[in-house]
Amino acid sequence: MPKCPNCGRNVDSSYQAQCSHCGAGLAMAPTGVPSTHTDLFGIPQGVSDPPAMPVPSSQDQPNKAGKVAKRFGAATVVRVAIVLVVLGGGAVWNWFTGARRDDSGAITDAGGLDVFRMAVGDCLDWPGGSDSEATEVERVEGKPCSEPHDLEVYALIDHPASAGDPYPGDDAVYTWGVEQCLPLFTGYVGASYENVADLDISVFYPTTQSWKQQADREVVCMINDIDGGQLVRSVKGREA
Repeated sequence: MPKCPNCGRNVDSSYQAQCSHCGAGLAMAPTGVPSTHTDLFGIPQGVSDPPAMPVPSSQDQPNKAGKVAKRFGAATVVRVAIVLVVLGGGAVWNWFTGARRDDSGAITDAGGLDVFRMAVGDCLDWPGGSDSEATEVERVEGKPCSEPHDLEVYALIDHPASAGDPYPGDDAVYTWGVEQCLPLFTGYVGASYENVADLDISVFYPTTQSWKQQADREVVCMINDIDGGQLVRSVKGREA
């Protein structure tokens, strides 16, 4: 125990401001464990809380390029850079092995489909189902059009921007895509968009990352059921 510097009597300076014997002032000792005794975080034990561990920000995460998808005339649905979907055993195998095509290019066996390698006439499902939450998408489930499906590709168009041009923004690219896709609906279905009550359109369009990293300018025009149900056959020429 420390002693009073004036009278030499034992004192406890952890709580005494003056010597109880001679009244001399005492230097108060810090409470808790001396600073030379530190915990695992390198700070005096009991003096303060351990520092918060750093949390990685979104800027620390690598960017993955995909496409954005939106429905026209309905709620926005955006899909993504690799989407993990809970599927049955056979569907999981199909998802990772890829859709199979015949000599004409038509999908004959369901499987994973790269959104950067889609073709007019391809039928597919939204990742996670037709009412799943919005994300970006890089891969979808391609299916034969004779099987129930959510979407059918009816046109592929390229934005006129040159390589190196800045990304116009989500709304600008989406609006341009819809303006180009709408008139092409007639030639595929056989009637104008305004005259077909049960069908709507959706588009896949470039993200900022795919626009810059891959010079992606492609917009995918697709047809879907306006009420969110599934199509059970191809709609090509249906109204002709």
